[in-house]
Amino acid sequence: MNSKVESIDLEVIRADLLKKVNLLRKRKYPFAPINDLAEQNGISSSNGYDSLLKKIQQITKGDVVTILTNFRKALTPEVVKHCLYANKAISIYKLPDDMNLNDLEKSLSTLTSNCSIDDKYYSIEDEDKVEKDFIARFQPDDDMSIFVYHDQRSYVFRSKEESANVIDSFNNELDPLDENQEVLELIKVIKVTIPAFDFVVLDKKLKILVIGFDLAYVFPKAMINKALDQLENKIKKIKGLEHLNRLNFRNAIENMENETDGVVFGHAFCSSGGTFNHLGKTSSKRADVRKDSFFTKGSTGEILDYYGIRKRYNTGKRDCAVTVALSYREYKASALTPIYIAVLDYMQEANDLRHCCKKLLDNS
Repeated sequence: MNSKVESIDLEVIRADLLKKVNLLRKRKYPFAPINDLAEQNGISSSNGYDSLLKKIQQITKGDVVTILTNFRKALTPEVVKHCLYANKAISIYKLPDDMNLNDLEKSLSTLTSNCSIDDKYYSIEDEDKVEKDFIARFQPDDDMSIFVYHDQRSYVFRSKEESANVIDSFNNELDPLDENQEVLELIKVIKVTIPAFDFVVLDKKLKILVIGFDLAYVFPKAMINKALDQLENKIKKIKGLEHLNRLNFRNAIENMENETDGVVFGHAFCSSGGTFNHLGKTSSKRADVRKDSFFTKGSTGEILDYYGIRKRYNTGKRDCAVTVALSYREYKASALTPIYIAVLDYMQEANDLRHCCKKLLDNS
């Protein structure tokens, strides 16, 4: 291969890797699995995302093209998987029994003809020119179609300034006449803008439509509600979907609490008459808060009114989490407040999504 062409190809691969690793960092993807992938493909172990990104930029030893190409090949499916399934806030719509689901699938297929997510969507080059539209369709099996909607969102986090030079520069700007002033610590408020990957899912097996919001735990509830409403309005323009109604998950909370399948690792409830409010949770993967001695003793003889639950279900390959909850303020306003949004976490494939949705259907 011509050395100039090879150099161009290498820089394209390098840039794509940097883009995808940085996206996973912004999506708060755990670093350890990415570090393992990098090691398996010839990049030495790193102690964090910054270190790995620097190594990708500066790597010169060995067959660099092969190392970066193989890492990119291994990383890309993880990126797609995380964008498609990780941490989604969803609403479910039961479809009428007399609806022709094959015809509906054809109508939805007009949203996009792409069968993969183009690499350009994994970063934001110009915030004013972000394509907000359906960008890809995935068909993991004959009964499920996933239509990916591309958007952009921003979140803010706080970080301590570690550079002594930066802190010194602020001290240099202080009033020289006041010797008692000194900047000891600086807290940075950082805005992060990332591409978001919402979805619309048709599951012909369960006869449902699902609308999902990407990265539910990163963004505020008001933003989730607004985005899901906007996506719902887009879908309602399709023939046959004008009168969609969201499934109310309110009854699912108590039913999931009483259901033997799965592990409850968080729940919220009030005791008889609302005199006692309790939020129980565990960080253990195996512990079930329903079996906690504090809960079993305290709940004896009480009629409990549950208003939130987090539960793990084994989908065959992994444990996925389903969260249905009111805030305490919402619950106090009315215990009958409907819940139209559930959060699904730790999913990695279509079967996980279907399993979690079926649990919500069965318990609602």
